[in-house]
Amino acid sequence: MAARPNAPKTPTPGSSASSGKQPARSLDEEMKEAEDSDEELDFTKKVYGNLQKRIEKNNNDIAHMQAMFNDAVTELENKNQLANKLQQE
Repeated sequence: MAARPNAPKTPTPGSSASSGKQPARSLDEEMKEAEDSDEELDFTKKVYGNLQKRIEKNNNDIAHMQAMFNDAVTELENKNQLANKLQQE
């Protein structure tokens, strides 16, 4: 069986068909890129951890402010009731 002349050829490494791809990198270059990637991941985890801590602190601060607000509202309601009672007398 003869090969078809119009059949697409699979490019082999180093052939002109694969020349548009990046050249092969050395193991040192690949390791350096992997190290950079690990540093970026560590940085991302660190930033995420810091943001989580800030969010937790902010949530605690909001809860504290809400409690203070509720106490102030309760006290104002009590004073309002006392003022109404004194006006009726």
